Amino acid sequence: MRKKLECEFHQFDNVVVGRVIHQDENLRNLDDTETKTLIKNDWYEILSESLPDISTYSLFVRGDDLDSDNRYFCYQFNTKENASEWLQNIQSLIDRLNEEE
Repeated sequence: MRKKLECEFHQFDNVVVGRVIHQDENLRNLDDTETKTLIKNDWYEILSESLPDISTYSLFVRGDDLDSDNRYFCYQFNTKENASEWLQNIQSLIDRLNEEE
């Protein structure tokens, strides 16, 4: 089964660095006025907006800014534990997204 979304992440203390390795084109938001929610749980979500990025509760994947498709992104969380929790939740959402038909 081919993955719809594949990302690489590295955690350095309270900082998470990552990039999108693969993303199906149907997940891409090409409408620069809207944010496309791909999957979410009670606290975390994966969205497509304009370019890959991280926020406290979100992972933004490739969107309408095609020049930013392979850019690295990073985010500094308040604590190492917050960074680890974000990684676990986002990876769980990526796994769920990849299991959807």
